[in-house]
Amino acid sequence: MTARETTALPPLPDGYSVRRPSRGDLPEIAAVVAAAELDLIGEVVTTADDLVRDWNFANFALDRDAWLMATPSGDPVAYAWCHSPGPNADPDAFLVVHPQHATAEISAHLLALILRRAGDIAVGELDRTDPTLGMWCARQDAARRELYQAAGFKPTRVFYGMTIDAAEIPDLLPWPAGIAIRTLRRPDDERPVHAAVQEAFAQHFREFPEKYDDWRRRVFAHPSLDLDLWFVAWDADEVAGDLLAMPGPGRGEVDQLAVRAAWRRRGLGAALLVHAFHALRDRGFERVVLGVDAENTTGALGLYERVGMRVQYSFDFFEKPLASR
Repeated sequence: MTARETTALPPLPDGYSVRRPSRGDLPEIAAVVAAAELDLIGEVVTTADDLVRDWNFANFALDRDAWLMATPSGDPVAYAWCHSPGPNADPDAFLVVHPQHATAEISAHLLALILRRAGDIAVGELDRTDPTLGMWCARQDAARRELYQAAGFKPTRVFYGMTIDAAEIPDLLPWPAGIAIRTLRRPDDERPVHAAVQEAFAQHFREFPEKYDDWRRRVFAHPSLDLDLWFVAWDADEVAGDLLAMPGPGRGEVDQLAVRAAWRRRGLGAALLVHAFHALRDRGFERVVLGVDAENTTGALGLYERVGMRVQYSFDFFEKPLASR
């Protein structure tokens, strides 16, 4: 157990202010995120649709869990949030500052707000003795890394952004014996796919059980969702796995790949990936991207490398112990 965060907020630069964002601020927030990610890694990783998906978690409240910082003239230049994504789940946080305003004071102020909210979650909302706060940091962002480490965070994981060009996509692979593929059909497939995804991801890093109604409301509200890009692998009447692909800005994206344990090591994951690559290339996308936990215990990184994907950028994941009840 560590001391709960009670320190005073670091001062802001003269004239800067912090307020709660609203959904109407989405374009300005997305622009700040895009500018920061382009500056650091040369790629927009977090789109406006991704921001909306964060906001659609069942217990996410913009007027409690998020902050928007503005210049003296009122222009948004920084954004942050902190929340627990599921029942009794460790809180995660996100902090981004426009590169033209990336001062130590702004980042420190937002981090202090995040730590206060994380402390409230740990003490008031979790029945846990060992909660931690998790935050991502681009490998190139030396100033952010120093800020996190000075605040008691330690790097615990590495996440990669991986890519494959359309010209490098391999030929379609055969499906394992007994497997049939079709796109997701609503509403009949919703519950079995939800159950399969929950089982497949149960042992993943910082994973949490998401109730069916919460999952359904969040996933099907995603602005980029296209059911023709949601592929479900069936073995008779059982869901063996699924892959959800999405159109992104100038690229196709693999948003989710889940294979249940009983169907692993049979080539299903690779076949689903390559099937999705072809579908996205047929849509005109010149490359496909996805994110992966480099230490994923299911061997996801090796799978992606075997089908021709390569690492494009890296994020370090930092964790900090929180005081609990």
